[in-house]
Amino acid sequence: MLSAAVREEDKKIRLETSLANNPETSLANRKLDYTETFWRNHMDSVKKQARRHVDQLGADLAYIAMADIFRISWIRWENPFF
Repeated sequence: MLSAAVREEDKKIRLETSLANNPETSLANRKLDYTETFWRNHMDSVKKQARRHVDQLGADLAYIAMADIFRISWIRWENPFF
């Protein structure tokens, strides 16, 4: 005699097998997998693009800061009483 847990596990296995063999269910699963993969790849590309923009922004800010320092130095060099 099988225990209740074994019978429940057997029911789950049979249900999973019947769902996997059902063409409509497997098509839906493939579409779901495709959708998840699409959005995962899309978000990865969005993250990469955001990193590039942040890196460029950091480089621009560093350039502005250095240009400002050199501009102030140049103004003081040209006009020592400034």
